[in-house]
Amino acid sequence: MEIEIYLVRHGECVMNLDRSIIGGRAMNSPLTEKGFEQARILGYALDKMGHINPSRVYSSTAVRAMQTARTTMKAMGLYENDDDIVFTDQLVELDQGNWMGCKRDEKYTDEVMVRIKNDPSTFRPPYGESQRDVLYRASNYIYEQLDKSFGEADNQYMFFAHGYVIRCFLWGITNWNPNLNYRVLTENCGVTKLTYDNGLWALKYFNRVVGEL
Repeated sequence: MEIEIYLVRHGECVMNLDRSIIGGRAMNSPLTEKGFEQARILGYALDKMGHINPSRVYSSTAVRAMQTARTTMKAMGLYENDDDIVFTDQLVELDQGNWMGCKRDEKYTDEVMVRIKNDPSTFRPPYGESQRDVLYRASNYIYEQLDKSFGEADNQYMFFAHGYVIRCFLWGITNWNPNLNYRVLTENCGVTKLTYDNGLWALKYFNRVVGEL
């Protein structure tokens, strides 16, 4: 049975406004007004498409992801209360550890960037996570949800998450160069569509925003 998977990055949040600061998880950073509008517009666009009606919806427990999930699903006419969404810590952003909140140029020095280039998948900030850590955490959770529905009628899943979570998951199923996880951008409220059938993945589109869906 083919299952459709939609990975959605959260809308613009307060943390996104200052790119000079290392955000990481920033669990309490809320959406900006623009972020709420992005989520609403996305929901209206998905509803208008007519064929997207996720049977299961999951969200990171970061405030910005939860707000995006609620706002998008409400615009689709699919949200009444939080019972309609499964919230999980397994979809939260890469943990930047002691670097969270620090100036980016003070921590990501030339020396650090060389280390990352040489071994991007296992580089880990102090007390933080590596890309591989995020890959295992998110992938294990997503596969676990797919296994639960094996043989059932559910065939559409939507996951509201974060840039690194989405890119690391794609790295896992495509085996692309993990350096791309730093170089490829995921837009706020960008949607990635995958299909899964008997262990086989297909990437239908990546990082599409409203107007490209």
